[in-house]
Amino acid sequence: MARLAAATLLFALSLAPAHALLGGGTYVATGSTAHARTGATMTVLQNGKVLVAGQGTAELYDPATGTWSATGNPVVARQYPTATLLPNGKVLVAGGIGAGDAVLSSTELYDPGTGTWSASGPMTSPRYVATATLLANGKVLIAGGTSTSNEAGALNSADLYNPATGTVTATGSFAGNRFFAASTLLDNGMVLMTGGANTAGTPISSSNLYNPATGTWTATGSMANTRVYAPVVKLPDGRVLTVGGLTSGPPNTAEVYNPATGVWSSAANLPAAITVSQHSMVLLPNGQVLAAGDIQLTSQLYDPASNMWKASGFPETAHNSLQTANAVLLGNGDVLLGPAEGDVATELYRSTVPRTRVDFNGDLKSDIVFENGIGTRWLYNMNGAAVQSATAFPGAAPGWVLVGMGDFDGNGTTDLLWQNSADTTQYWIYLMNGSTVIGGGGLNAAPGFRPTYIADFNADLKADIVWENSAGSRWIYFMNGGSVASFAAVPTAAPGWEIAGVGDFNGDHRADLLWVNTAAPTHYWIYLLDGASVIGNGGVNVAPGYQPTWIGDMNRDGTSDILWENGTNSRWVYTMNGAALGGAFSLPPAAPGWSIVGVGDYDNAAGLDLLWQNTANPSQYWVYLLSTAGTLVGNGGLSVAPGYMPLTH
Repeated sequence: MARLAAATLLFALSLAPAHALLGGGTYVATGSTAHARTGATMTVLQNGKVLVAGQGTAELYDPATGTWSATGNPVVARQYPTATLLPNGKVLVAGGIGAGDAVLSSTELYDPGTGTWSASGPMTSPRYVATATLLANGKVLIAGGTSTSNEAGALNSADLYNPATGTVTATGSFAGNRFFAASTLLDNGMVLMTGGANTAGTPISSSNLYNPATGTWTATGSMANTRVYAPVVKLPDGRVLTVGGLTSGPPNTAEVYNPATGVWSSAANLPAAITVSQHSMVLLPNGQVLAAGDIQLTSQLYDPASNMWKASGFPETAHNSLQTANAVLLGNGDVLLGPAEGDVATELYRSTVPRTRVDFNGDLKSDIVFENGIGTRWLYNMNGAAVQSATAFPGAAPGWVLVGMGDFDGNGTTDLLWQNSADTTQYWIYLMNGSTVIGGGGLNAAPGFRPTYIADFNADLKADIVWENSAGSRWIYFMNGGSVASFAAVPTAAPGWEIAGVGDFNGDHRADLLWVNTAAPTHYWIYLLDGASVIGNGGVNVAPGYQPTWIGDMNRDGTSDILWENGTNSRWVYTMNGAALGGAFSLPPAAPGWSIVGVGDYDNAAGLDLLWQNTANPSQYWVYLLSTAGTLVGNGGLSVAPGYMPLTH
């Protein structure tokens, strides 16, 4: 009955595929905190560790090990304070609500060098659920909030904290008392504060600008919708994005503020079924914005230039926070999602690294690269569900990051694509034999272009690279080892669709494109390609909430198939016959608390196999060896050092 239900969800489409939104990602479990907290803060320190503090205790997260450890306890137990990393490396924590629901005016400093806290100068008024913004001059603007344990005490005042003296002084007041507002520093040095709730507890839409040079506030454009519990993030072009929250408009709306005009305008809406509130937003290194951590277990990516949203992975648990600051960007590009209110579970969001089949020793069995948060990598050569060997993996010069994998020279082993983070138009290829570098070469991309997919588009057994920019322009570099043999434009598509994956769906040894309709994300379309030319197309449909997470030849018929997941432990494989559906079957589930973090052909015997991770103990992994029909034919476990995550899928 389940198989019949799945089959009825499929039908051909008559829509033209379209514009691609770059990127994607997945979630993996990491260490849990020792204490559950409500109203805690999370701050990335200058040493790369993450400080979480609240309710009288504090812990540090180490990305290198993926574990939390205790550090000194704060001077005062508080909930919903502000936390700001100062230029001197210390963390300022201000206000909040303390024992007996007393609102606090006190501040304190955390010193990472000693792991201790010390009292600092008090604010001019008690306040909690305020905003705090580090100014260009090194001072901290603490604004709004409420001075009572309810909305009646909503404030329109602001304070300045001076790290040089450890004192707080009053600065200008703004129009519209508010708490649970959002703020950010603009490129012009001013501070934008918007939204929140007033003294009646009603969400508001007005915005204000603070000028540090004069210490005064002025009104600026209002949002179209009132919003509370809605964070803001500054985009690479200086504009400011907000989405969701408790709002007077549809709960899936987004808006963008333009500092040059002082006006908010509508941005693309999230899909109609998706709403976000009590979430966090993080600007990723690739210029996209991750909105995640809300109570619905949703995860969405926003591309500013194309003005599109894309679903991206499924968190295992909620990470909601009333302070909308429960996700932080780590130094390695991962995003750490902190525990939800009263919980201890944390997760990492990892941006997808484009890749083809990962086989470093040429034995036709997929291998796994494990990486920790500081760039140390180990290669596990697999033999079925067992580890055949483990070797240290080569790194690159400082400032170069691994952005892709593929067999660029056609020798049967996987090679590496690196990017210079100081000059993002510069790339370098390591040609590999196992974990040994045997050659390489450099290549350049036009400014703004990024590698999004790696696959063999011209059937020469050498992996090629798809480059895309945020304006929707795409090019294929046909590779010959460490150099570019030729290049061609990728077929264009109409607005409203985006590339969701690549695979050889018709078995001609040339990669094809899978597209998704962002306005109706149950609709997918396939372009069958010969190099950069479209030679056929067709569509499939899926049930609401399902996303394509892996593409590969599951049933060994020579054509790529698609694995779909819905985030609730339901997984289906669509076996493809060109651009048409050949069949569908479900995959065996794992025990509760395990999630798929990788897919590969680890035994070179039947269909694709699954790599699972234990979310309660992220160092534990399990391999499912599957038949061509998706049934379990073997399995085995492996363990890694704490903090290491699989880089290959």
